[in-house]
Amino acid sequence: MKNRLTRRHEGTKNTESARIALSVLVVMAALALAVLAGKSPAYAQTGSVTKAVMVGTNGMVATPSNFWQTNAPGIASAVSTNFAPITGATNYTPAAHASATNNPHAVTKSQVGLTNVENTALSTWTGSTNLLSGIGVPEGSTIAGLYDGTMGSVAYALDADNATHANSASSANDADTLDGNHASAFEPKGAYAVIYIPLPAGSQWTDFKLKVATDNFTSGQMVFFYHSADPTKVVSASQVWTNRPDVYFTDSGKTGTPNQRGWIKQNTTQSIFAMLTDANSEVGGFLVIIKDDLSADRDHLVFSYWLLDASTGDTDPSNREVWRPVWPQQWVNTFSLTQ
Repeated sequence: MKNRLTRRHEGTKNTESARIALSVLVVMAALALAVLAGKSPAYAQTGSVTKAVMVGTNGMVATPSNFWQTNAPGIASAVSTNFAPITGATNYTPAAHASATNNPHAVTKSQVGLTNVENTALSTWTGSTNLLSGIGVPEGSTIAGLYDGTMGSVAYALDADNATHANSASSANDADTLDGNHASAFEPKGAYAVIYIPLPAGSQWTDFKLKVATDNFTSGQMVFFYHSADPTKVVSASQVWTNRPDVYFTDSGKTGTPNQRGWIKQNTTQSIFAMLTDANSEVGGFLVIIKDDLSADRDHLVFSYWLLDASTGDTDPSNREVWRPVWPQQWVNTFSLTQ
């Protein structure tokens, strides 16, 4: 539609340019005929400067170099007179017409296709009430039910009830957390850390030590320490935990229920090594759910683990312990698994 309108406007300009050129030729022809007829030209010579239209030896009409500048008022007057019926004005300026924004050609909305566009008020749209209330609202202002003027209180209205109390941690109808309580969208929502410890294919490792500190282990103080080979704290009395963590693993030799694909929960008295089906069993990985609440320090926690088998641990060529970093997969409040 825009291209069609542009071509129409360009066509109009081209037509008018042709008419201007024709008018100028008419003026020149009149002046030339006057010279040929022996009459004084329309614009006579003044002083020593020739302003008249001349006829060359070849019979062609010629003009001195200053003809157009000197005769500009007369030419403009002739053009204006010839174009008055078209433009409706006595002073026609092509440049001004080309830049006109007052629709000089009286183009209608039907001609440009606007009648094909649906004319529907925004206020009739479904849900437009909140949309309109938010347009142009400056920072610090409020939008009822959505924003109270501070960025820290932006509400996530996930249902009709939530819209009125989306910032309340005590509402039983909140929809944005599984437990009905509000937590920041940028923070874990539970109290218990869930740690996954992967094992490579063909691994010999059957147990582990998992340690957690708030100072990156610089002081030797830990907020959690679990040794899976000693779930009763008999050998490693320095373990740090109040509630024994839930530990799950897979056993390649396991049959029945669960089988080798199922998660097996470590019991309260045996190491994982002691629970394996046979000497050829391979452990696929460990899943540890820390049952002590570490959430208050979660922004400063550092987790590391050391892999073990029945007699040794993961070491480098210089026989130094290799502790590997790990991070909670998620934080939960409850977890249960059918065995």
